[in-house]
Amino acid sequence: MIDYHIHSKFSADSSEDLDAIFTRACDLGLSSIAITDHLDPFPDPDRNLFTFDKDAYFASLPSYREKYPQLDIQIGAELGMIPQMVDKNRKDLAQYPFDFIIGSVHSADLQDIGSGEFFPGRTLEEAYRLYYEAMLDCVKVYDFFHILGHIDYIDRYVSYIPGQTQPLDDRALAPVIEEVLKEVIRSGRGIELNTGGFRKGLGYGHPKPWILERYHALGGRIITLGSDAHRAQDLASYSREAIQQLRDAGFKEVFAFKEGDFKKEFSLD
Repeated sequence: MIDYHIHSKFSADSSEDLDAIFTRACDLGLSSIAITDHLDPFPDPDRNLFTFDKDAYFASLPSYREKYPQLDIQIGAELGMIPQMVDKNRKDLAQYPFDFIIGSVHSADLQDIGSGEFFPGRTLEEAYRLYYEAMLDCVKVYDFFHILGHIDYIDRYVSYIPGQTQPLDDRALAPVIEEVLKEVIRSGRGIELNTGGFRKGLGYGHPKPWILERYHALGGRIITLGSDAHRAQDLASYSREAIQQLRDAGFKEVFAFKEGDFKKEFSLD
């Protein structure tokens, strides 16, 4: 089992100790994990709350490989993609030896989705369309991420719209979502099944079943598993449910990303 989406004390929204994470991973018998702390730079530097000291990151993390030799540790980041930041982000990340990059969309129209500022003045349908259109823009111009993160992340936050309790049935947006998936496949990258959706009470991992099934139908095979844990106790949470969701969608294997390439980590047969 792997967990390729984990946040530690380096993320602005986590205070979890690295030893606690690696000890928990060993206790669970995980074979490979990726620490993927948040890098969400905005054009306005006053908004750069979700970034971290990359020098300190790389001064700290490599030593844990010697301390936990039984665990394959990938040093990664979750990059919040904004089209206007692509050149700066490419330059900044190229200065450090990241093993693995999750490309995620946490904002659209330069407005943060998780804080709720994105939703006022928009209908649910307008918000979803703008979100997925932003995702399509990003996957076209960002050529330095490996896995597209939690595709339907917006589902977590629809309650910011007064009276709204359920995510949109986004099958109406299938054409733009399919273009996102086709671009990921064309470029030789993959997506993750993020179990954070189960923890948030949605009843599915991100992406939801129909998107996962469509990715597979379009020829997508590269997929990783990630908990999106911000606490050690949440590592590999809902893995059993996630594996069943993958099987139901037709997947036969789960991948890891090691030494610059995707490698089959385990079979679902």
